Amino acid sequence: AGLGEAGEGLAETRGRRDPVPLIRLGGTLICAGDCVSVHGSEEQPFIAQVLSADTATQLLTVRWLYRADEVAAQAGPKLQAYRRKHLPPSDPAFAHPAWCREHEVFFSFHEDAGVHAQSVIGPVAVFFTDASPSNPVQEMRRGEFFCRCVWDPRDRFIYGVWERDFKPQNQRILEEELACTPSPYSLAPRVAPPPPDPDARAKR
Repeated sequence: AGLGEAGEGLAETRGRRDPVPLIRLGGTLICAGDCVSVHGSEEQPFIAQVLSADTATQLLTVRWLYRADEVAAQAGPKLQAYRRKHLPPSDPAFAHPAWCREHEVFFSFHEDAGVHAQSVIGPVAVFFTDASPSNPVQEMRRGEFFCRCVWDPRDRFIYGVWERDFKPQNQRILEEELACTPSPYSLAPRVAPPPPDPDARAKR
C-alpha cells in the first residue's frame, strides 16, 4: 500500500512485501500490491490494489476495495447486523461512525483489467488487521485506511478476514495481506467468533 497524505514514503506500508515495480505515475513508482485512489463518477475516489500493469497500453489490473459507505449502500441492514454480531460496542464503527466511514475499507476479490493509469490519483495506505483499532481517531492519519472485512458484491455477503472457509487461493491472498501490510497501530482484542452462520456461503 502507499501513502496519500501520510508522508512517510511507500516503503512504510509495503511492509514485508518484496517490491515488484510495475509503472511510474508522475514521480511515484507503483509496485504490485500497492493501493491507490482512482478517479470515479462518485464524490469520493475509488480505492484499488494494483496487481499488474501493461506499460504499452497503460492499463492496470486492480482489485477493488470498497469504502464503508459503498458497502452500506449495497448491503443495507446486513452491514449493521454483521457489526453488531462481531464487533464490541467500543468499536469505532459504533463509537466514531463518521470517522469509520472515512477510514474503513472492505477487501474484495473483484478484479478489473481495464483501469487506465491516468485515472489514478495517487497512492494510499491500507493496513490489514483481524482485530479492531483501539485508538484510531488519535493514531491514524489522513490518507490512511484499515481493512478487516471482505465484501462480496455479487452475493452481497460480508466476511471477516479472520474466517477460515475461503477457497484456498482466496485464503492465501488474505493471509498475504495480513502478513505483508499489518496495522502498525494499537488494536483491541477481537471478540470471540460466534457459531458459523448457516446462511453464509462456504468456500468463498
